[in-house]
Amino acid sequence: MARIAQERDDIDASRAHLEHAATVLHAAPPGADRDRLRGWVLVGLGDQHRRTGRYPAAGPRSRARQMVESAQPRDHVLYAAVLTSQGITAKELGDLETAARCYAKVSRIHGEAGATPADAATLAHNLA
Repeated sequence: MARIAQERDDIDASRAHLEHAATVLHAAPPGADRDRLRGWVLVGLGDQHRRTGRYPAAGPRSRARQMVESAQPRDHVLYAAVLTSQGITAKELGDLETAARCYAKVSRIHGEAGATPADAATLAHNLA
């Protein structure tokens, strides 16, 4: 629902769906599936803040990165999404060194875990 609202440029509804999902998942029993879903929700929330120019509020991605980096087994697709989102934010803020580090890690993940053509295209777009 959050993604549909985002595609309709309804940022408030998208954020509301993501916040609801975060609340539900926070109360869910601990486990790898819950943490993976929470990671995606946190990436979405961080992106919503970034899209509205509230960069300091984009902190949920940092929590998502911590969760992903400590997860076993690591979800490579989610990890690449977190790093891509952080890279985009860094680039928009003019921190090109951080953006380059994030994108370099995404490239390594793609090399190790494999990348779909869409993943490769997204990385190429963000590097441009």
